[in-house]
Amino acid sequence: MNAPTTNIKALVVANPVSGHGKAKRYLPAVADMLEGAGWSVEALRTERAGDARRAAAGFDGGLIVSFGGDGTFNEILNGADLERSVLAVLPAGTGNVLAKELRMPLNPLRAARAIINGKVLRYDVGNACGRRFAFACGAGLDAHIVRLLHSGRTGNITQLHYLPHLLKNALSPPQWRIGVEIDGAVHDENANVVCIGNTKSYGGPVELTPRADPGDRLFEVTTARVESPLDLPVLALAALSGGMAACNYARCAPGCRIKLSSSRKDTPYHIDGDFAGTLPLTVTMETEQMRIIGAQRPDAREPLLPL
Repeated sequence: MNAPTTNIKALVVANPVSGHGKAKRYLPAVADMLEGAGWSVEALRTERAGDARRAAAGFDGGLIVSFGGDGTFNEILNGADLERSVLAVLPAGTGNVLAKELRMPLNPLRAARAIINGKVLRYDVGNACGRRFAFACGAGLDAHIVRLLHSGRTGNITQLHYLPHLLKNALSPPQWRIGVEIDGAVHDENANVVCIGNTKSYGGPVELTPRADPGDRLFEVTTARVESPLDLPVLALAALSGGMAACNYARCAPGCRIKLSSSRKDTPYHIDGDFAGTLPLTVTMETEQMRIIGAQRPDAREPLLPL
């Protein structure tokens, strides 16, 4: 059953920097398309970090559309009232991980049409020390690369910007020793790569947690140790082929309460692709799922009700 096209109150939060200005260029056309479906639309362009979160927190219920990257959606997720709001994604960022998981078109107008004709899915939401996340939380090598990249950021980021940092750290991997506890049991004591995934996708074609299901109330946890430049290509091949669970270099297990610790105070972690701090870290599953428009899990679909 298609979503009804009337009586929808929508807030579109656009990050004008995302996608080399894609969100800024397409915002008027997107708003027109949603209004043409009979929706009441409020459009907002963010100007600084935190604007998307504040806009979502101030919205009095309805549909909130994130028009930007995964960072913009994470802000909205952390500001939104999940009981009163349905969320949606118009991809305009670097990774667009959640949009890929939801099978949203990359063209903004096609994505807007997909939202109008979409279904509501119920997705699990992670919580990392009080901050919600949609697709993943990670610690160690990948978080270190994210921290390096964002510390020197001067403009829009593309996938190619990650490559120099990845190659440099592959030649000389940081030797953190991360302890991982899953639901009270020790899973790993010597990792320097940890991914706590709510979705299969981790960015582009990479799947670090290929058995993750965003509706099963569990995370998939993957840990590994990169000791030498020869280790990373093996892990990369497994991640690109969906074979991480069978890779001898990695350990994978499900769980809903994850504790990460390290003897070093500089061991970084990220949340939904943004550097977020240093260990220790406790990750849990939020009691309430979010409602989000997409078509990833047909068995979990329900009509988009007037809001």
